[in-house]
Amino acid sequence: EALLSAYWPESIRQWESLIVKSAQQYRIDPDLVAAVMLVESGGNLRALSGSGAIGLMQIMAKYHTCATYEPAGNILCGVSIMANYYHRAGDDWRTGLAYYNCGETGVKTNRCGTRGGYVYADNVLAHYSRSK
Repeated sequence: EALLSAYWPESIRQWESLIVKSAQQYRIDPDLVAAVMLVESGGNLRALSGSGAIGLMQIMAKYHTCATYEPAGNILCGVSIMANYYHRAGDDWRTGLAYYNCGETGVKTNRCGTRGGYVYADNVLAHYSRSK
């Protein structure tokens, strides 16, 4: 069974079993899911962004019907979105993660701002690299 790297803080490791379960379902490295969670919410179950993204994986309910604060559901929803965007991006994680951050249209029309899109993706991938 794939477990999380020791790199992650306890705020992320506390969700390890749910991360691993969802990651295995979508065949994604659990450490990549942990990297998204770290950047998105820091492991804060009740995280709410200014734009309305909710929970551990910071999901936008107005775009994703699976959005919920419930931990298992939030992680599974986030992982399913990650997998979808990865495939839509031609199996490229950098672009897929940029889509996760500000939507496919937002990336393609360069509406992500200075910290969004590829800057976000590079931040997630840097944490992922450090976990290896």
